[in-house]
Amino acid sequence: MFVTIDLEAGQAQWDPLDPVKRAGIESVGRHTAMHLWSYLREHHADFQHCPPPNLPAHAGIRESARYVGDHTLTGEELATCVRNTNDVALAGWPMEKRENARGPKFRFFDRPEPAGIPAGCLQNARIPGLFFAGRCLSADHEALASVRVMGTCMATGQAAADLALKHAQNHR
Repeated sequence: MFVTIDLEAGQAQWDPLDPVKRAGIESVGRHTAMHLWSYLREHHADFQHCPPPNLPAHAGIRESARYVGDHTLTGEELATCVRNTNDVALAGWPMEKRENARGPKFRFFDRPEPAGIPAGCLQNARIPGLFFAGRCLSADHEALASVRVMGTCMATGQAAADLALKHAQNHR
C-alpha cells in the first residue's frame, strides 16, 4: 500500500529553505504517518499484519527558491495559452495549486490547447550557459503549479540539454 499525506505547513511562516522548519514539518509528517498506521492496524482487520511504514528521509517540497531566467513564465500566460516563436516545450496540465491539506485547486486553461514555454524560462538571466528545467525553470507560483508535472519536466529537461549543447557549440 502506498499513502501520501499532504501536510499544511502554515503558509505564512513556512520557509522551505529553513532547516529548522523543514525538520519540524518532517517530524509532524512522521508522527502523522505512524499514528495513521497504528490506527489502521487497530481498527481495520485488513491492516492487522501490516508492517510499519517505510518513511522517506525528507519531506517532499513542491516549491522553494526560484531561479530567475531571461523570461519568467506566468500563470496568466498559461491560462490564455500564449505561444511564442522561441517556445521549447508545451504545457498542458492545469495549474494545480495545493495551498492546504484539503486537496488541489485547479485552474484550467481558457482553451483546450497547450501553452508555450519560452527558451528564456530555462536560461539563467545572469550566468550564460547555465540552464534549468522542470520545477526549477523560471516561473511564478501560478505557472509552476502547472509545469512541475512529469511530462512537462521531461520536455523542459530535454530542451535545457539542447540549449546547453547549442550554447557550448557556439562558445568554443
